[in-house]
Amino acid sequence: MPYLVQYKCRKCGKIEDSSSVPEFLVIVKMIQDITNVKNRQLVPVSWHSCEDGSIGITDVIGAKEYTYGESP
Repeated sequence: MPYLVQYKCRKCGKIEDSSSVPEFLVIVKMIQDITNVKNRQLVPVSWHSCEDGSIGITDVIGAKEYTYGESP
């Protein structure tokens, strides 16, 4: 089952889905910063453009299952 990595903004609290990852174990390895996980690198902290124009910092909070072809 594929998963969408989720990030949460520290400023506004909005949760956004990011890239698709094919297996949960791959997500765990990327979060734990284990090197050479299928040449992918999960960015644990990123930025977010809040609705009020602010810029927030986002953190990985987990992942949710989804089916390929469905709208996230």
